[in-house]
Amino acid sequence: MVFMLTIPAVFLLDKKYMPALMIVALIGWLTALAAAFTAPSLQCPECNEYISRTNGDHCPACGDQRLSERSWLRARACSSCGQQLIYGKGGRRFKIRCCMHCGTHLDARGL
Repeated sequence: MVFMLTIPAVFLLDKKYMPALMIVALIGWLTALAAAFTAPSLQCPECNEYISRTNGDHCPACGDQRLSERSWLRARACSSCGQQLIYGKGGRRFKIRCCMHCGTHLDARGL
């Protein structure tokens, strides 16, 4: 947020404050970067597996164990709820509501 506030400040304030604003912007950017890399990995409270590892046997949407096998032409899908486990350019295209390793319900809104 500090980085975002320094952008309009550059245009509104005098140019003599530019070096100080750049230092503040750099500190804000480095803080955000450090927070992103040091964030703890989430673990399932039941089986202690990492939730970000999505290679289990249970559906991440409903927790059912009826996932189809992956093939070259089709992504894995749940036979119960129809959720397809599609991965795109920005990451996964589905919400994780249940642990894929043990099926424990984690969050109603999804991660």
